[in-house]
Amino acid sequence: MTMHMAARSAPTRPPLRCPGCDRILPCAWEHRPQVRWCDGCGVGYTDPPPWPPAPPPPPQGPLQPPPRWRRTLKRLWVSLLADEAPLWVRSWLPPAQDAWLVDVGCGDGRYVRAMALLGWRTIGLERAAVSLQWARQVTVRPLIQADAHILPLAPTCVHAITLWHVLEHLWDPLTALRAMQRVLASDGQLLVEVPNVHSVQARVWGPRWFHWDLERHIWHFSPTTLQQVLTRAGFRVVKWRTPANGPGWTESGGWSRRWMSVFTLLDSLWALGGRGGVVRVCARVMGGTPCTVKGPSRSS
Repeated sequence: MTMHMAARSAPTRPPLRCPGCDRILPCAWEHRPQVRWCDGCGVGYTDPPPWPPAPPPPPQGPLQPPPRWRRTLKRLWVSLLADEAPLWVRSWLPPAQDAWLVDVGCGDGRYVRAMALLGWRTIGLERAAVSLQWARQVTVRPLIQADAHILPLAPTCVHAITLWHVLEHLWDPLTALRAMQRVLASDGQLLVEVPNVHSVQARVWGPRWFHWDLERHIWHFSPTTLQQVLTRAGFRVVKWRTPANGPGWTESGGWSRRWMSVFTLLDSLWALGGRGGVVRVCARVMGGTPCTVKGPSRSS
């Protein structure tokens, strides 16, 4: 499978090591980016990868906070219906008192705010200054500009870490995951979500699949390769799913978002067999609280 974009130059950079088997991956910097697969473990990567890693897109909307009445209604809506922390989040990360949650790659801060309303003591980490500027208008929770590879936190001080569509952007996911393992408590949880390269939508759309995103994504994971990387980093997977993802269909086809609910329902059917648009994993530190691994009826 070959997906071409504009050619990149070759600046000074560290070697690209596979997070699944530690091989140094060959990169043809004189060529246009395409998806390749590690011969040792099957992890996908963009060759050549974006270097330096591309920043996230700027948040949408004004930097000025909305009127107070709108903020009050929003807080009520989130607290009652978990608008920005969906019901599955409450299931995987139940409301907690005096437990610390770190959202790595917090973006516009809405998720940090929503989890705080559920009782978590939240911290948002983001490397992009423009995203932090927007997030500080959304939440009063602590926000830190930091690189995911070097977390400025004390050991075993955090009870949960979440990475929503962040891992695929990191130059060295294994180093970042090991840094997260260091700061997690022995009974802490790590929640990760990435696009699923073994999804039906990826197969249907091929090179046009929205979630390849070769200008920003360095890595491309399946349920199997993601779990393999987490194991190498010192985590034990206790639950995984491949949930439905409507944008993978609508954005790939250039369709109106009015069709989002239709395609989300369609993707839910494939999700039952492990072929949904994204991979979502809950893991714990090796040697922590035992738990039986749970997944869909069919693995990828």
